[in-house]
Amino acid sequence: MFVTVFFVFWRLVQIITLIPTLGMLAYLVHGYILNDSITPDYVLVLFISSVLATFWAIYTLFAREHTHHSAYFIAFIDLCFLGTFIASAWELRDFANADCSRPAATDVWFVSLGPLGQLGVYAHNPWANVQKNCAMLKACFAFAIMNTFFWLFTAWFLLFMHKGSPEDTVTVERRHSHRGHGHDRDRDRGHRRHRSRSHRQPFV
Repeated sequence: MFVTVFFVFWRLVQIITLIPTLGMLAYLVHGYILNDSITPDYVLVLFISSVLATFWAIYTLFAREHTHHSAYFIAFIDLCFLGTFIASAWELRDFANADCSRPAATDVWFVSLGPLGQLGVYAHNPWANVQKNCAMLKACFAFAIMNTFFWLFTAWFLLFMHKGSPEDTVTVERRHSHRGHGHDRDRDRGHRRHRSRSHRQPFV
């Protein structure tokens, strides 16, 4: 019972942190598309991971019966998402110590923003808001770090959920019941043999 409550709690926390991450990255992806530019890997990796992880978290949250039956498989998928969030945080590592209020043209993250960090051809590019884009990517980096722990927690709770699943208790009860029926059958056979021997005793 407590394991299920903790699992539901951390699933909700995952969804709450993934939705803003998904929204900020969708904004950046849209900006790169409108500027006819290739979206950087540090945006795409976390964007794809957030989309898939959000749908997976919602599905496993509402399909509770399937989650109990396939706890090991779902724990494995959670660990896979854990790996994708670690890779996403590694791709965004340049934004960890970035000073978004005072960006310098020599900063690695400033150059990597491309049209979203420079004015480009047009003098008034609405997507070249360096402070805003840097702040969003820095927040996405923080959410990626947090989700590495969140998905580790849910995978850990799923292992305990599988151990305490009702199927295990049912199978154990069935085994005990089968053993009990076997002992009853052996007793019945013993009584029958004893009766047959007593009937076969010769009269003197």
